[in-house]
Amino acid sequence: MSGPKKTRWEIRQERLEALRRERARKRACQVREIEEELRDLEKRLAGLQRVCGESARRVVGHVERWLQEIREGLNDDLRDAWRGLKGVRNYLERQEPRLRERAERDLRRRQRQARADRRLEAVRNRLERLGDELGAGGEGLLQLPMTWLEEAETRHGGNPGELERQLAGIERYLEERSQRIGELKREAAQRGVARRLQEELAAIGEECRSLASPGIEQRIQWFSRELDERPADESLRRQVETFRRQVNRLLEQQEQARAELTLVGEALSNALGARPDEEEDGSLVVQGEIGGVPIRARLRSDGHEIHLDTPEDGSCHRAIDALSRHLAEGGVSLGPVRVLNTGETIGNRSRLAERKSIDA
Repeated sequence: MSGPKKTRWEIRQERLEALRRERARKRACQVREIEEELRDLEKRLAGLQRVCGESARRVVGHVERWLQEIREGLNDDLRDAWRGLKGVRNYLERQEPRLRERAERDLRRRQRQARADRRLEAVRNRLERLGDELGAGGEGLLQLPMTWLEEAETRHGGNPGELERQLAGIERYLEERSQRIGELKREAAQRGVARRLQEELAAIGEECRSLASPGIEQRIQWFSRELDERPADESLRRQVETFRRQVNRLLEQQEQARAELTLVGEALSNALGARPDEEEDGSLVVQGEIGGVPIRARLRSDGHEIHLDTPEDGSCHRAIDALSRHLAEGGVSLGPVRVLNTGETIGNRSRLAERKSIDA
């Protein structure tokens, strides 16, 4: 009975079924693990795409197709799926650092370009403000940096370093001439004050047409010429200010005289029952009657004079008395009325506590 032996083994059917169920369970677990790996890799790809942008498009597209093939092969041998996942991970381990480094370089370049663009905008605004502040006096000083700015805008070729070097040259040019720029600003400010005074003088000329004063017009023309020649002369500015106050007083007096003339005209209009008419020289004429006596009254603001035309039949005494009473009710008192042809005075001046006294 000694020596080699040989036999056969056989697994019972129930044990084979148990083994198949166990293998199916392990396969289902592996499928879930593979699907989880696929989801993680898809999230990784999305992050890579978000960070690296267009530069990652080729790699992301290649990996997405690879993952799709792995997913489609989950019904086959899972060893191929695991090999595919390992290949994807190895591929990304090689590609991702390169892509992220390129993305960081692009980000730094964009940030530097953005800084250069902001600096370009700041230099442009600075030159434009200086141009506005200095006016014609700064054209010579700003011509060169404006030319440099145009070249910087058109010739840097997307190179932020070159653009920043050109802008630094413009800023250095302006800093070296800061003292001269300050002088030009002061001169421009003085010219601005002179122009403002000239505009005010022109407006005064428009307002003073009613004064019909050649002297005022001549002074306005003289001041305007002198302000062109001596914009920084403080004494000249004080003279202009004094002149302006004098004109304002004249205009105020004219407005007051006009208001008084209008008041007296309304009082005469009420007394004579007629509307006042204004003549070219500013006088008011009221022609009507009082107590049946026709009267034509002409008023002038200068001297507070009233010229009266009345009948020569002796009725003027009665008419003037009635007129004096009506005017007194309107706040105006008549002084003695002198007959121009004879020098005779009609009536006595009455002192009334009214608003205004008029010498007729």
